[in-house]
Amino acid sequence: MKNIGIQEGLSLGYVYLLLLGLMTDSIEYAYVGINILNYSTFLDILITPLKHLTSNTILPTVLAGTILLFYLWNEYVYPKMNKPKQENFLTQSKQARLIFMLAAMIIGMFLGLSLGMGSKLKERLEAGKMKPDHVITFNGDKKMKVKIIGQNSLYIFYVPEGEKEIIISPIADNIFQIKKLPLPPKAKK
Repeated sequence: MKNIGIQEGLSLGYVYLLLLGLMTDSIEYAYVGINILNYSTFLDILITPLKHLTSNTILPTVLAGTILLFYLWNEYVYPKMNKPKQENFLTQSKQARLIFMLAAMIIGMFLGLSLGMGSKLKERLEAGKMKPDHVITFNGDKKMKVKIIGQNSLYIFYVPEGEKEIIISPIADNIFQIKKLPLPPKAKK
């Protein structure tokens, strides 16, 4: 296998992030009938995987643990399982093998994440279980309690209190303020 330089590696990583973001957003929003490509910029799609990684602590922890397991497998288990002279895909360099395995695992993880999030969103919308978590103040001082579904650099996706339909509003020159509502107190046992 040809060694990949820094420029080629960065280009491949860029394309990989773009495809990962496109897949994740498209699948998630397709469940509720939104073609997210109509509302997203190139940068929005590119940073989607990073947005999901930073939105909770479980995903980066699982990813770090999996990377560690793949590294250990690649260093200690794989060399004992395979003959070093065998000429096929599995005898490529350790780094290439590790990168390919991680790329495939991350695609699978994000595919599962987008399928799960999309189906859960559709289920909650159809059941009318969208509890408001923000108050949006529009220009003109109109306020609305909403459940924010998503947001990118140009649009905000939300469900108003008591409704079952997603509304998409442009942010620029339309929204004055977005205020997070306090969490409801937990019920005492």
